[in-house]
Amino acid sequence: MSSIRSRALMILIASALTVFVGCASVQAPHGYLPDASNAQKNVYGGWITLEYSAGNAVETTDGEFIAFQDSSAYVLTEFRLIRIPSTDIKRASLDIYSKNTLLFALWTVAGTATTATHGWYLIISAPLWLLTGIPSTISESMDGRLAEEKPSISWWLSTSKFSRFPQGIPKGIDPDNLVLKKYRYE
Repeated sequence: MSSIRSRALMILIASALTVFVGCASVQAPHGYLPDASNAQKNVYGGWITLEYSAGNAVETTDGEFIAFQDSSAYVLTEFRLIRIPSTDIKRASLDIYSKNTLLFALWTVAGTATTATHGWYLIISAPLWLLTGIPSTISESMDGRLAEEKPSISWWLSTSKFSRFPQGIPKGIDPDNLVLKKYRYE
């Protein structure tokens, strides 16, 4: 392979990797979320990340989405259950199931790298790999995620179906005794 072609290919691969770094990623601990085919069978809530006002500061917390009731979001963190009034929440991001973003990114990079065997046609084939692979990877990274700036009550009501208790925390359950789902690292 000529040095010009190899240099051009390296630039294309580096560009693709740079774009993939900016892709959204799951914020849940690895192994916590079910895959898409098992999401409807999951009895636990999705993984939610909230940015909210806490006095003069903006705080961030994440954990299992337990419920939305009394105009507040309930999030079970690793340490305790937190109640955050919806009026204080600046941004909410809810992941429902795990994604295959890394697999999509690797296929795009591998496909782009194989264009080195195409001779001068790599001028056409490498950009085609990138033009289809990058949007596919970005789309996959956003699949199964619901995000909203300053979420409204209607947003909370529509996403509460992905909480552990969609109708609110049932009477008789002590919220302080809730524990996070056990998950294994894969």
